[in-house]
Amino acid sequence: MDTNLFERRRSGQSVDRQGAPFHSLQVLVVDDEPAIREVLAIMLATDGHTVLTACDSEDALRKLELREWDIVMTDRAMPGMGGDELAARIKDKRPLLPVILLTGYTGPMESAGPHARMIDGIIKKPFTGSELREGIERALLAVHHAG
Repeated sequence: MDTNLFERRRSGQSVDRQGAPFHSLQVLVVDDEPAIREVLAIMLATDGHTVLTACDSEDALRKLELREWDIVMTDRAMPGMGGDELAARIKDKRPLLPVILLTGYTGPMESAGPHARMIDGIIKKPFTGSELREGIERALLAVHHAG
């Protein structure tokens, strides 16, 4: 994993919709709902990112090994292993890989369980394209400052 992702992203040749420079990210999207996966993939691809999707946490762990990822976005509530536990498993292998939790839950994150500290960002559903971009930026900054 590129530990200087934030600097690399800032020095990219492309610009986002607000004119700020950015680097195309390799994004793994994890959600058990096909429609959510598809919409997220379209939104991210429209912003110039490369996206691969996973239908559950086990699928995500397999796909995590396929390439280097810049960020993982996962649903919180999925059958089997939830997103917070998936984040903990990811951080065991790749501590500097940003993980964003997508959730419709509106309570405090402390209630998300013992793995809440493994989450680098939270995006509440439903979200807009701007909220998605801002959430990604916050997660990248959080990992950059922690690393």
